[in-house]
Amino acid sequence: MKFLVLVALTTLGAILLVHTLDAPLMTEAVRTPLSVLILLLAVLTPLLERWLRPKEGGRPGGHINKVMGMTLIKMFLMLGVILAYLVSGQPDPKVFGVSAYLVYLAFTGLLVSESMRHGVPPTDPR
Repeated sequence: MKFLVLVALTTLGAILLVHTLDAPLMTEAVRTPLSVLILLLAVLTPLLERWLRPKEGGRPGGHINKVMGMTLIKMFLMLGVILAYLVSGQPDPKVFGVSAYLVYLAFTGLLVSESMRHGVPPTDPR
C-alpha cells in the first residue's frame, strides 16, 4: 500500500511541476508529451513491481538479475523515447530529454527500492 501511495505522490508531484514551471525550465510544447510519459510510467511501475516479486523457490541472485535486467531494458526504452522525440523534430528536445530522464529516475528508484525490499522465499525443504 505504501508503494502505491509513493507512486501516486510521485505522479502528482511530477504533473504539478510540469504544469507549473515556466520557461526556460519547461515549455508549452513539452508539457503534453511529458504528461503522457508520466502517466504511462505511473501505470507501468506498479505492474512491473508485481511482475518482479520473487517467486517461491527462486534464487536470490535470480531475483536481483531480474530486477537489474528490467531496469536496463527500461533505461534503453527511455533512451529510445528521448531519441525518437529528438529525431522527429519536436520543439525543445533538450527540455524534454532532461525532464523525461528525471521522471524516469524517480519512478525507477521507487521500483528498484520496492522490488529489492521483498525477500526471496525459502525453497521447499522436501
